[in-house]
Amino acid sequence: MTAGGEDVVFLGRLPDEPETEMNVLSKDSGSAGSRCRTGLAVVVIASVALASAVFISKYRQVSCRSSVSPSNLMVAADVHYDAHHPKYAKVKGDIETLWQRPAGEVKGIFFAAHGCCHQGPDYFSEVEPGGWKFDACQSTNCGGCLGLPEEVYFRRTVLSRGYMVVAVSGGAGTGDCWSSSEAPRVRDAIEYVRQKENLPDSLPVFATGSSSGGSLMEPMAAPVGKGGVSNIKCIVPMVSVAGVTERKIPTLHVCMSQDSWTCGSAHQQYLSIKAAGIRAGEIATRPHSLTVGFLSKCLNAELAGKVIKALSDAGYLDDKGMLAEDPRASNWREPVHEAIKGENSDTLVADKSCLSELMNVAWSYHEFTGEYTEKMLDFCEGKWEGTLAES
Repeated sequence: MTAGGEDVVFLGRLPDEPETEMNVLSKDSGSAGSRCRTGLAVVVIASVALASAVFISKYRQVSCRSSVSPSNLMVAADVHYDAHHPKYAKVKGDIETLWQRPAGEVKGIFFAAHGCCHQGPDYFSEVEPGGWKFDACQSTNCGGCLGLPEEVYFRRTVLSRGYMVVAVSGGAGTGDCWSSSEAPRVRDAIEYVRQKENLPDSLPVFATGSSSGGSLMEPMAAPVGKGGVSNIKCIVPMVSVAGVTERKIPTLHVCMSQDSWTCGSAHQQYLSIKAAGIRAGEIATRPHSLTVGFLSKCLNAELAGKVIKALSDAGYLDDKGMLAEDPRASNWREPVHEAIKGENSDTLVADKSCLSELMNVAWSYHEFTGEYTEKMLDFCEGKWEGTLAES
């Protein structure tokens, strides 16, 4: 389907043959990957060293499949599809946009901005529960949808609360960082979705952004005449910071306790926003012990048990099941690779792997987390404010 020059993909089907694995063996393309890593270092402030040359060569950062050309985009004219399935478009030709409508009445729009080394399709799975296949994933900039565990949990929770989920790929469009100057592109994507779904202009917009995505929160909350988003009612910078907004938009900061610099900066902004008479909130997550339940987003119970034992035997867990060191700087992948070999296809690649993301969440350092999505929604709906610290 073509609308106003944009190719829109609504294709979906039940898979009748095995999934084709995404190519995870391709070499780094260089430009976007370099900007991704550089940008992440700037946002985090302190870079984290890799453990060894063997580690780098075996589990190096890889990208999704290379970008597909416009001629390879799938276009469907008369495809019957469920209105609540995920959808995809290249708004204005190059703004990669994915969205999903909730069942029932739409209460609002919740936009999510990825962090460095990520992209919009990370929030979506190639195969949804029930077996529906999101064929548009083949047409994304990276040639797939990673469906990372925390992002998928966030999306499904937001949908369950009656909100439309919108995700956009920032920067170069594949594994790159956002720039604060991209807020008008996000506004264009949101307005496109609003019109495509026949939603009223009065519908509220909430927004969250992780790391570099958090740099979009203030610009999105700027007056519309200065590039801001119409009817935005709440912003949630995650492992990032936002200050007092001209439109006095309620702001909730979510940080991770091991990320002390970001948490400290976020707390100072929280105090400034509160002092300005604007509704404010802050959440600080804590490290998690590795349990079968915690790993259930990636592994079945038996395999999760094997992974936990392998990590414990190798000295990567303490006696309480907590990670003993930052997973971004340790060789935890070696014992895990041996534990899951032949039983699970997780690549263990940084920023592309289900387990890799959960390890960062468990350590509680500079990672997207879906754990507090309900609290984020409650805050944006005006149900609480102040400080919420995980016990």
